[in-house]
Amino acid sequence: IEEIPSEVGVVHRYSGKYNAEINRGVARKLGAQLMKDGVPDITEEFVLEHFQFWGYNPPFTIPAFRRNEVWLKLNNDQVTFLRDKYPVTSGGRLVGGSKSISGTTIGLGAVGLLVGMFA
Repeated sequence: IEEIPSEVGVVHRYSGKYNAEINRGVARKLGAQLMKDGVPDITEEFVLEHFQFWGYNPPFTIPAFRRNEVWLKLNNDQVTFLRDKYPVTSGGRLVGGSKSISGTTIGLGAVGLLVGMFA
């Protein structure tokens, strides 16, 4: 058993087929949205070098029902920036949020300020 420290990052969830090209495209869209939102130190190069693909379903799952994610770890300054820009209400919901990634309406909750507690 290995203890893994908690990390904070952003995630873009999508369904459908996946392969290296699709994953890189989704990572580019996530990076573009983060840059549009003004997150410090995010570049397309950084995103493409550091993103992780997470697939949750077996390969025989119908693509429309697959859950896929592209995840990117954030540093403390980036997390602070997002928390300040998109505050959380007392009910735990985010106020505001990003308006779109390639025309798809999403909030920061969908882009996901993901707080991973793996301890």
